[in-house]
Amino acid sequence: MNKINKKIAIYIRVSSDKQLKQGFSFEDQEEKLIEEVKREKQEYIVYRDGGISGTKIDNRQGLIRLMKDVELGLISKVYVTKLSRLARNARDLLNIVYDLKRQDVSFRAINDNIDTSTPMGKAMITLMGLFAEMERDIIIEQTRAGAERRAKEGKMYGSGPIFGYDRVLDETSEKKTMKIVINEQEGEVVRTIFEMYLGGYGYKAITNKLNKAGVRTKKNKLFAINTIKTILDNPLYAGYIRYGKYKDWNIKRRKGLSTEHIIVEGNHDAIVTKEDWDQVQEKMKQNQRRKAPVGKYILAGVLACPECGSKMTGSKTKYKTKNGPVERLYYSCSQFHNKGLTACHANGIRVDLIDPIAIKKIAKKLNSPELVETLYNYITENTIDENSADGKRRILEIEIEKRSRLKSEVLSMHREGLITASELKEELEKIKDRTEEYQHLMSELIEGTDDIKSQSLLITKQDVESFLSDISSILKTKVESERLKVKELIRLIVSRIDITNKSTAQMDIQLSYDEMLYGILNRPTQTK
Repeated sequence: MNKINKKIAIYIRVSSDKQLKQGFSFEDQEEKLIEEVKREKQEYIVYRDGGISGTKIDNRQGLIRLMKDVELGLISKVYVTKLSRLARNARDLLNIVYDLKRQDVSFRAINDNIDTSTPMGKAMITLMGLFAEMERDIIIEQTRAGAERRAKEGKMYGSGPIFGYDRVLDETSEKKTMKIVINEQEGEVVRTIFEMYLGGYGYKAITNKLNKAGVRTKKNKLFAINTIKTILDNPLYAGYIRYGKYKDWNIKRRKGLSTEHIIVEGNHDAIVTKEDWDQVQEKMKQNQRRKAPVGKYILAGVLACPECGSKMTGSKTKYKTKNGPVERLYYSCSQFHNKGLTACHANGIRVDLIDPIAIKKIAKKLNSPELVETLYNYITENTIDENSADGKRRILEIEIEKRSRLKSEVLSMHREGLITASELKEELEKIKDRTEEYQHLMSELIEGTDDIKSQSLLITKQDVESFLSDISSILKTKVESERLKVKELIRLIVSRIDITNKSTAQMDIQLSYDEMLYGILNRPTQTK
């Protein structure tokens, strides 16, 4: 077997144009690091991340590629100029260094004079990591204080695009700061949105009209329901500045909603009157959607639109008959639901007609001998030796990675309007609890304890058949209170359903083998 020729990794990161001017440019960092690496007389490879903050590591593609190459055993050492180039969060930094150590890869930060191949370097890395996090916290507080001060002075903060306004240089400012002025064309659209809403139009109707008229957002994209809601909710358009609505947005997003935000009169021109904005706020409170009945739309999030392929969401219509009003539930395209006819069409499918057919077909697929054979063969061919430390660690890593993917899928479903905020919160709590459980087991394993107990995998075809039969029985339940369980189960075991012929209800069902395998492997086996 040929020996892998390991290389030294050079990692460089620049987070802003300001850093380019302060000597942190790609060229400056690379030149300095290459000069150091040449002394090692070893080949090197450069990994770069540009315009990326050091606070979060999950969006840094250069670092992600580096760590993958470390896992593959292609790297012997990692060089950076400063500790903060790698991570500003102490926990992230120590996790990265631990992952490097696990693969027998040393780490050097040349400006900080840290080398983890030495005992002193190992001690210093922990201490320096804490200082890096402290520095980050100070910067955040200073930035937050500056933004709050500008807000209280009635000045706009931030640099992102604002529909209805343009950012221009404030010639009256000694520091040459930016100010916002009304974009007349976009401002007229904002006024129309407020007028339509006060005139009885809903979010979807407004979205549909704007998109059909060819109006686009600041980023030249279709309007969505959430875009309209954000505009109607923003006091900026009434001449006011709101600050502090969300705290720690980069981490908590909308879950960081704060009740301590401030609203002050701004120095910019208003597009709508304060009276109109107040009326809109009152109407938005009155028109808040009631939570959809739990478990009503069991195929939402897996059923695909037959036209554009996007996931379908639940909707309902009401109409009068001679016997009184009737409410009918449908699955409709989420793109149509959020952006109107310009994006797609409703392509409505009646819930009462499609649900029983889909459940019957899923159950039939679960009970097929072919599926039993496929799952059984996969398990027997890919079983990991759970009794070894490496086997246990690998299993835990797989499960943690799986929860991470599931979290991304759930967040995506919420963004597309496929699940409510409360359903999102519930799903994220479940994912968090399971992830923390695996992480706890992982740390116990790392510390060398024997607390992780595992049994040899003695899975039989009978176990697989029994598991699939149990799932099939749950799917066929007619009990209304069990609908939520059916919905959750479908989301776990079905990745996608495509309607291939609407008139004959022909459909292509794609199962999620990962979740079924997990269920089988964690199911009590038959006594041998």
